[in-house]
Amino acid sequence: MAQYYFFIELVKHDLHLSRTDVMEVMEIVRRVGLKELHRNASMEQIILSLCLYVKEKNGVKIPIERYKLMNEYNVTYKLYSRVLLNLLRFLVRRMPLVRVVKWTENTTYSSAK
Repeated sequence: MAQYYFFIELVKHDLHLSRTDVMEVMEIVRRVGLKELHRNASMEQIILSLCLYVKEKNGVKIPIERYKLMNEYNVTYKLYSRVLLNLLRFLVRRMPLVRVVKWTENTTYSSAK
């Protein structure tokens, strides 16, 4: 985990990441794991993709082709979309498919649809 953090610290100035952005990327890496996000991509490519995701989630559009850092690590829209798709799959697998209803003695069957 330390090497991931050091890499993020290395690139955070180029990508204008806030402290909150850095912590969010680290939390995704900690919970999901890099190989769950992309089996063939390098650690740097996956972390840069997550950095893009966090920035875009906060409303900042980052054109990949304009960033030298993205070209240097060969981060493409295809790789970025694959990482996001795998993140979404990870989250959906852990999400309940049905609504959870608190059952009490006063609850009738008709109110617990």
